[in-house]
Amino acid sequence: LEAGSALLAAATSQRQDSPSSYARVPAAPVPPPAAAPAPAPRDDLLEKLLAEKEKRVVDATKIATLEHQLDKLRDQLAAQEAAAAAAAAAAASAKPAAPSQESLEALEEMENQLAQQSHELQVLRSREESHRESLQVQELFMASCFHEVGLRFQKLRLQQSLERNQASGSSSASPKRTSPS
Repeated sequence: LEAGSALLAAATSQRQDSPSSYARVPAAPVPPPAAAPAPAPRDDLLEKLLAEKEKRVVDATKIATLEHQLDKLRDQLAAQEAAAAAAAAAAASAKPAAPSQESLEALEEMENQLAQQSHELQVLRSREESHRESLQVQELFMASCFHEVGLRFQKLRLQQSLERNQASGSSSASPKRTSPS
């Protein structure tokens, strides 16, 4: 999550800067676009990353809510078990009788709710883990894409520089020739 946040912050800060500002490479003049540019794939990836992060936050909130409900149910179950034990002890001392049918049904219902909440919590935790893993894969993919784009940019700048040097070298070499007369 921290790596994804750092990557998102870096991408956002790069997005706010001018598109031709890089730390080691001086800015090259960029001609104005003729038409409105198509949405960049980087923007799409950022939007997907933000959507995944939002899903994880929602899942984490659900997990926290379910854990809270689970704790409440456990407390209620413990209180009912204590009350049932106290009632059973009082009943045992008064007369040997089984716990009432209503208290057994209530206890069974609470145990069923507890089991269901535990299962839901386990499912949400596994979903959160799979979301975390998918985000890590996306982050690695984005990093490799950014690296590849940087390499292509450097290659194109080098080619452009070589072409300029060749063009200036060939234009300066041709006027110096003189014909023998």
